[in-house]
Amino acid sequence: MQTIPWSLCVGARIVMDSGKYLNLEEVIERSWPAGPLFRVSYVESGKTKLCTYNFQAFCSGLLRDIEVAEHLAVEIESMTSVLQVELEKKALAERDRKAAEDARPRWSEMLRQAALTERDRKVAETEALAGLTIEERHALFLRKMGRTNHGVQAANSTKVKRVTHCYSCRNQLDSQVDIECSACQWILCTCGACGCGWTPKAFS
Repeated sequence: MQTIPWSLCVGARIVMDSGKYLNLEEVIERSWPAGPLFRVSYVESGKTKLCTYNFQAFCSGLLRDIEVAEHLAVEIESMTSVLQVELEKKALAERDRKAAEDARPRWSEMLRQAALTERDRKVAETEALAGLTIEERHALFLRKMGRTNHGVQAANSTKVKRVTHCYSCRNQLDSQVDIECSACQWILCTCGACGCGWTPKAFS
């Protein structure tokens, strides 16, 4: 924030409504929104005393009675407006912070409920698959892949024995034990997966 140095006000005479005179002795510059501090002196019962005002008190209670050059009075009025804007921004930021804190528990609960829903869905899906035959799981797998189901064929013990694992669920497979997909000739896993759904990405 660019402004004239407040130290230029030092030496100004302030006239109170009561007729008391205050002299501005020192300005302690501080960063915004706190603003500067103003140290003034005044005479009471024949003794000189010192008093310190913050920016808000100085500008709100003394502005009309401070005897300074006109451009300094305008500057004080301008800075009062700036301070008000800064205070409003601070209040809005605090309101947003509190709103975020209030919303955090609700978001946590929503995420927890979503996780429970997903878990329940997976449990239900697993239980549903458990009641299907391998042929039915294979048909469901192909339907999800958008492929035509050409059925399955029995394991052939006369072929060279192949032992591998399923790219989908990592279950162990044996060509002499497990049935095969009639379309791709791959060993059919108990999860229903066959070579019709294989991609390099799925294999990795």
